[in-house]
Amino acid sequence: MKKCFILLIVVACTVPLGCSKSGSGNKDILTMGTLKIKLVSGDGQTDTIGDPLTNPIAVQVTANGVPLAGYSIEFKGSGCNLGNTVPDISRKDGMAYYTWSLSGNVGQQILTAYVLNSDYQKVDSVKIKATAIAGAAGWHNGGCTIQTGLSPASFCKLSTGRLFTCFAGGKASLGYSDDNGANWNAVVPLGNSHQINYVVSSAADEVYALTTDGVFYSKDAGQNWTNSGASPFDAATINAAAATHGGKLVVTTSEPAAAFVSGDKGKTWTTTTKAAFPAAQPIEPYFDCPSEDKEGNIYVTDAYNMNLFKSGDAGITWYAVPIGGSVTPCIFYSFYIGPNNNFFVCSIFHTNGIYISEDEGTGYTGYMIGGQKYGNMSVQGDGRFYFEDDSNGLYMLNNYNNSTLVFPFKGTGLQPYIVAKNGNLIVANWGKPYIRYYSK
Repeated sequence: MKKCFILLIVVACTVPLGCSKSGSGNKDILTMGTLKIKLVSGDGQTDTIGDPLTNPIAVQVTANGVPLAGYSIEFKGSGCNLGNTVPDISRKDGMAYYTWSLSGNVGQQILTAYVLNSDYQKVDSVKIKATAIAGAAGWHNGGCTIQTGLSPASFCKLSTGRLFTCFAGGKASLGYSDDNGANWNAVVPLGNSHQINYVVSSAADEVYALTTDGVFYSKDAGQNWTNSGASPFDAATINAAAATHGGKLVVTTSEPAAAFVSGDKGKTWTTTTKAAFPAAQPIEPYFDCPSEDKEGNIYVTDAYNMNLFKSGDAGITWYAVPIGGSVTPCIFYSFYIGPNNNFFVCSIFHTNGIYISEDEGTGYTGYMIGGQKYGNMSVQGDGRFYFEDDSNGLYMLNNYNNSTLVFPFKGTGLQPYIVAKNGNLIVANWGKPYIRYYSK
């Protein structure tokens, strides 16, 4: 009997290694001394800040020299990449691969690869080194944005120069940059459990993150956040949002088409559905371009039906705005009110182009007549006027009727952009999940 008992113990102990993998729910029979991860290739590469390395990082999971499949691996970088943990699973040959995109810091960078046991404990690790070199003047990738897999939806800026962006399309952290777009870090206090559809900031350096589970408000550059509660547009598609100089928060949406105005930092809202707007709407409206003039009047466009609407009572009632001067009446595509209370409109069809009014819309004169539909107009912190043509790209106005194409994006639609405090131009490159910035 003793011999049989000993034989059973030996058989039980010869179960093949690796039969219990990470996440299997069973206790891992591998000890911390036998489950290993080793570097196979990819160490010691050099590339430009923000760029993905030419060769992927290759690691292998083994136990006593035998490759193991199905084990959880985590890759974590240095710098702003420290907030991005990228998971993978070892393949049949024990291998796992990672395309490492460098942060925006010049010098040595470190990537750590961990292997986890069935209790999701990190039992072994290996470090990989790379060298990041400065890029020449021109366009660069914003550090730590390639891995998100989501497209930047909006940018905003504080008076300190801190930038914020959100990545629409799924749950992700709000991003911030304190180095003019070179690196993007996670706003840790807000967490990564929210789907953030838009982020805006006010002249008082207040930040609003518009999520699918409420409006989050911060008055200390993102260190602390207050949830103002569920908003009437939590389930809607946000077209645009603005925190006005008069202290209002204005949001326009599709599905349903509506405009929302809050005067108490998102706690309560005045909602106007498409039926309450006075002009005929043969096409489902697309409300956009929320703006406020120096008298506190609010404006939104209906880009699909070419109307401009104005409200003098914080969004309770709206009326269609006629347009004078040399522009075809009531043909609006986009609208913007500049820092000096100048009105900019894009009128299309008969007299295509951008027009400017210095008398609050009484009369307009030509500004950029190019025969295109222009949108996303703004005067940025560098004092320059920017606008976009959704079939070509982002332009910067040089002088009357003369502009320069500064970032082409044919066929992808209008892109968010902002100019940083040092003059870097930052653009969201939709269709490719990263941010680009132009360094002079």
